[in-house]
Amino acid sequence: MKNKLYIFFLNFKNLITSHISYILILFAISIVIFGLCFLCFFDLTLKVACDSFFITGAIFIGVGVLQIVGNQGTFDLMSYSFANLLYSYKKGGDKKYEDVISYKNLKEEKRIRNRRNFVFYFFYGIIYLIGAIVTFLLLTN
Repeated sequence: MKNKLYIFFLNFKNLITSHISYILILFAISIVIFGLCFLCFFDLTLKVACDSFFITGAIFIGVGVLQIVGNQGTFDLMSYSFANLLYSYKKGGDKKYEDVISYKNLKEEKRIRNRRNFVFYFFYGIIYLIGAIVTFLLLTN
């Protein structure tokens, strides 16, 4: 049991250290989204803070779910079509990718490398939802 726990924390540490810039960028984006939501209501009250926390948390959890769905290859056909759309208007009409299968194989490596990115979206989403619950509890007292 102790050995499995050590391996889990070692893997978690490696995940965090390899994605530290990604985590910081998501943190900055979350602050910007919260700030925009907070300032767009033109009423700087605790109720607006609660709403802003909830909106930001919901956005991040929604993006995390889309990350999970995208990692399964759901949007490959659509992204392949958009990638080749621009090349179809060029003279000669050469495609950037030969077919969907070769495109999907190229994207498979990226999906394997980024298969746990949804964890960071869920983490920030849950933090902001906790902030919404705390501000809501402060409102009701």
